[in-house]
Amino acid sequence: CFVISCFIVMTMALAPAEPPSTDFGVCPKIPIENIEPCKTFFAKKTHTPCKECCDGAKSWFGAPSDVVCKCYKAYPQRLSFKPNKLGVYRLQKLCKLGPKFNEYAACLIN
Repeated sequence: CFVISCFIVMTMALAPAEPPSTDFGVCPKIPIENIEPCKTFFAKKTHTPCKECCDGAKSWFGAPSDVVCKCYKAYPQRLSFKPNKLGVYRLQKLCKLGPKFNEYAACLIN
């Protein structure tokens, strides 16, 4: 019995892990679109982001950054624009998003 138990444990340990789901069943609930008001800011049509843009970016903090990232990567069409590196940096600074936003920003620009 001990040998069989060890074999089962070893087999389970060596079995390939399931690839992580990109949907997690939560992507529809992740507020990707909440930064849609930032579109004019990223298009350089305004020098400062509007309140709705900043509030939208802050709303992402309610979800883990890895989930937001995977959902954005899986459904990029949920935003009508592609954020650029300089815009993301300026958004972080002007909206006072703090260093936590770096976790989310890296996904937007890569």
